[in-house]
Order: sequence, then C-alpha cells, then structure tokens
Amino acid sequence: MPGRTNLPSTASNGTKHDEKLISVVDDDEEIGFLLVQTIHSETPYKAHHHTHGAHVLEAIQTFAPDLFVIDYRLPDMTGIELHDQLHTYEHIKRSPTILVSAQKPPMKELRKRNITFIPKPFEIDDFLQTIHRLLA
Repeated sequence: MPGRTNLPSTASNGTKHDEKLISVVDDDEEIGFLLVQTIHSETPYKAHHHTHGAHVLEAIQTFAPDLFVIDYRLPDMTGIELHDQLHTYEHIKRSPTILVSAQKPPMKELRKRNITFIPKPFEIDDFLQTIHRLLA
C-alpha cells in the first residue's frame, strides 16, 4: 500500500523498555493530557497524545508506537476502525491496543481483534497495570 513504511518498533529492536512509546488517542484534550502525564510520571515509558485518528495515522509515518490507548468515540472514526487502519502498517501491526470508553463497545469485535477494553471511568492503577502487562 502507498505510504506504508517498515520502521522498526522499539518493542522488536532490542532497546530498553524505558524507550517504549505509547500513543494516546482521545479527542478530549484534558483526558489525553492526564493519561500522557500519568504515563510519564508513573512508568518508564514515553507517551504522546493525538485528538483524531487521522492525526495518528499521519504521525506513524515517522514513529512506531509499542502500544496504542484509543478512545472508542473519536470525531473522525471509532477506535476499532482506527485500530484496524493502524494494524495494516507492517512496522506496528504487532503493537497492542487498549480501547477506553464510557460506552460499551461491541465486545465480539474487540475479542476478534485481541483488543483490551477498559471502561471509563477507570482506576489509574488498573490502567497502569494493563500497560505494564501488555508491554512486558
């Protein structure tokens, strides 16, 4: 497909775990900021925030997140649609996804894609444990 790259993921190229990158995609600026700050202060991982699916699809041309945290309801697509588009890129197709939402998404679709679901509101400790488990 045009525009597809083969950038190495930090998860697969033998770098230290503290160099792992998490991409948070949430259209709520405050929630996105809170999640990124929590990841930065409570884990050894790096994180960045995008508010639209299209933004992260463009950004992954130059970086390879090891994990995606995606809100189910985004302005331009659902979190499941974004997951599907992201996982067509060779350099990130093995990066897991955590879907967060106040609404219950179609669980059958999540199971089919091996997407971890965390309902909002959630306990930060549970969120952080899930991140550690998926990046271990």
